[in-house]
Amino acid sequence: MVASIRFDSYASSFDIKGELYYLKSANGVQSVKLFQRVSGESRQYLVEIVVDDDSASEIEERLKSAGQQYAGNISNVEVSVYREV
Repeated sequence: MVASIRFDSYASSFDIKGELYYLKSANGVQSVKLFQRVSGESRQYLVEIVVDDDSASEIEERLKSAGQQYAGNISNVEVSVYREV
């Protein structure tokens, strides 16, 4: 499965990468990637997490928690989980 969190932020990608340990340390996480949008006016990021199927709900909760924890620094937070078909 793939879980993602998309958000707007004026923090640097370096600062955001430093916070990804929180997601990388979760059970079942295979990979974590950070993407920065190259079009549009606001600085938007996407964190993509490839995770084992049985760990998807835990990762979704971690992403929601991260969105709340950094509410003063990020906005327009959207958390999604996808299953390969």
